[in-house]
Order: sequence, then structure tokens, then C-alpha cells
Amino acid sequence: MIRYKTQFRIQFLLICALFLTIGCTQKPQQKEEILIPIHQTLENDPFLIPTMPFTMLDAIPKEFIGIPDVDTVVVGRLTLNDGHEIRKLKKEKKLTDKLRTKIREQELFCVSGYQEDKQFYILDKNRNKDFSDDELILFDRSLSTDRDKAKDFFKTFLMPYKKIEKDTFIGTAKSIKVIPNTYSYRYNEMTPIQKIKSSLQLVSLQLGYWYGEFTYNDKNYKVAMKEYGLGGKSFAIFQESNKDFLKRSSGYYIEYNEGDMVRLDSTYFLMDRINLNAKEIYLRKLELKGKVYGEHTGNYIKDYKLNTLTGDTITLSSLFDNNTYLVLDFWGTWCGPCKKLTPDLKKLREENKDKLAILGIAYQEDVTKVRKYVNSNAIEWQQTYVKGKPKSASTIKPKIISELKVMSYPTFIILNKDLKIMYRGHGGSYKEMLGVIKTL
Repeated sequence: MIRYKTQFRIQFLLICALFLTIGCTQKPQQKEEILIPIHQTLENDPFLIPTMPFTMLDAIPKEFIGIPDVDTVVVGRLTLNDGHEIRKLKKEKKLTDKLRTKIREQELFCVSGYQEDKQFYILDKNRNKDFSDDELILFDRSLSTDRDKAKDFFKTFLMPYKKIEKDTFIGTAKSIKVIPNTYSYRYNEMTPIQKIKSSLQLVSLQLGYWYGEFTYNDKNYKVAMKEYGLGGKSFAIFQESNKDFLKRSSGYYIEYNEGDMVRLDSTYFLMDRINLNAKEIYLRKLELKGKVYGEHTGNYIKDYKLNTLTGDTITLSSLFDNNTYLVLDFWGTWCGPCKKLTPDLKKLREENKDKLAILGIAYQEDVTKVRKYVNSNAIEWQQTYVKGKPKSASTIKPKIISELKVMSYPTFIILNKDLKIMYRGHGGSYKEMLGVIKTL
């Protein structure tokens, strides 16, 4: 009896040890979702600083008091709410008179003028329409034409306001620096009033961004998010924690909006939600099978249809001929670095004509300028044209530009015959691209 009990105990201990071994050696499951806490900061801002001019008024509203008794003074207003959200409400016919009034209540008013040989401004930060209880900031007139000195001289402040989202208002704040800038308000021929408004023009620098850190698959990442970027959409950029955020001028720089696919190592996530009220970004893991279409190296792209300079329509797949690879060159005649690389691209084509073809994709408002440049520089490889305003703040871009997230020019993308991205780079990485081509 004792022997059987002893055997049972030994078997039980062996089974427990086996389970413990399996439990210890099993790899932890990867997260199916990532919730990234974010907070506002002014440090190491990786983004371009949005500049919003005050609208300088033709006359001083009667309800305003406490304005200094000087010879030259104008009043201006700054809308703190996002214009994109307001236009959206207007388009949906939801912008009621009540909402308009509440939006106007969130505006920041200023007084800008001259006092003897100095310039000054006052901001009505408490929104009581009385400038006598606000600080008068006196400065040298030369700061109006020296942006760098002005940025150092004036202080950043936090301006609270109620932000409109859909048809509700949420309390928040913006980090703002107000500087004089005579170049923000210009006409070809200015009236006397317009000249005064131009000389006393103020602009606001919208400072700060949202920052967060997270870990996935034992690797540390960071995210920077800009609230309402160019065109009115909030967007985020991602990077490994031990590296600097990429600059917008880099061909590798990619901005992600809600609904975009984000790659962390070889895993893809949907940026499902940016929630500024809860101060978080939510990523949801995607289970993708087969070809993955996107803008990253290793992704596949669509067989886009493009218009040639003669008006014909071609597809990417039709351009390979006997070549194994196709280089997409996103450029424009407005882009100095693009034109500077024209001789290099001629040399590249000549030295690799049995291996690759080149396709120019000119992003331009006027196709005539493209034709003229191509003809005068004897460019012989295929050229196409996508109509648009590359320097516009609009978020509406041609499909191939928006879907491949082309944000700097020139951008180069090398494809194989399956339309798989083998390399992605920019003008500054041209030598790197040449090295990659040698290995193909």
C-alpha cells in the first residue's frame, strides 16, 4: 500500500513538473490590441509649426473698451476652433446659429498698434472685451520683419477654449505664441487701411503636440500626434524609442490618420481611434493573409492607371517590357531637388537599361510646365502627370499620392514585376538607392 502511494506521488510530481516546463517554455502571446496613453508636450516637437494669422478688422467693434489712446491701432481676431470641423458641419447643414455664436465666443481678440517708436499688442485672454485688464506687450518694430528673433522674444502661453466636435463642445487648451509678421497680409495694390493692417499684422504659432510611448513584442516605440494638421485631420507618426522621429522632408516619413494601417516590425495594426478626450490612441492588430497592399517596403501596390503627357492612359504593369524592375520617380517642376537629379537619372537609365525602367510621375497643377521641362531637357523615359496642388493644405490628393503617402519630393519607389515595393527612398538617399539597385 505504501509502495502504491509512493508511486502515485512520483507520477503526480512528474505531471506537475511537465506542466510547469510547458508553461515556462511557451512563448507569451502577442497583444491583439494596443492602447497608447498620450499627453501634451512642447519638448522636441518633430512637426512643422502651424501658423495662423489673426484676421485684422477694418473697424474697432463698439463693445470693446480699454483700448490704448494712440494714433495707430487695429483690432484682430483669431478663431481657435478647427476650420475643417466647422466646414464639415456647414456642409452637413448642422451649423446652427446657436453653434456659430458659441464658436465666436471662443475667439481670441487682439489690439495691435504703435506707441511712439515702439510697437505693442494686447491679447484679451479673459474674453471680457476689455483690454485694460490685460498685459500690454511692448517691443521693437524690427521684430515684425525678423521672425527668428520674434520667436525668441515672445512667450508661449496656454489658451483655454471650448473645442467643437460634431455638435458638442469640449473644454481644452492650445499652446500659442503670438508674434508680429508683416508678410502674412499682402495685396498687390493696398489701400491705406490695408497698409496699416499689414504693418500691424499678428500671427499665432500653434505649438505643442501629443506624445506617447508603448512596447510591442519586446520592442519600445514612441508616437507623436498632431491635432488638426494640414487640411484639418489629426495624424500620428511612429518610431522606435531609441531613434529620432523622421523629418517631413525624408522620403521615409509617413503620417497616419484614423483608419490607416500601421506596421510595427512585420505586424500590421489598424489605427482604429485617436481619442483626445481619453488621451489615448488605440491600435488593433490585423490578421492579413496573402498579399499586403500598402506603402512600406515589402508591400504590394495597385496597378494604377496614369495619364501620359500626350493624354494616353497606361498602367504600371505595362511599363516593364523586358525589364525586371520599375523605378517610380515622384517629382514636379516646382521641386528644385527633383530637377537637380535629372542628369543622375539619365545616367541611371543608361547604365541599367537592361535591368530597369523609369517612370516619372509629375505632381503638378499645370501639365504645360511638365511638357516644357521634359522637352527642353531631352528626358526620354516615360512621363505621367497627376493634377493637383502639391503645396496646398488640402487633404484631397490624387489617389496614387495619398495611398502611397508621398509627402516629400522627389520620392523614389522601386517595384518588381509583381508590383512589390523593393525599395523606398528620397532625393537625399539617392546614393543609397544606387547601392540597392546594384544588389537587385
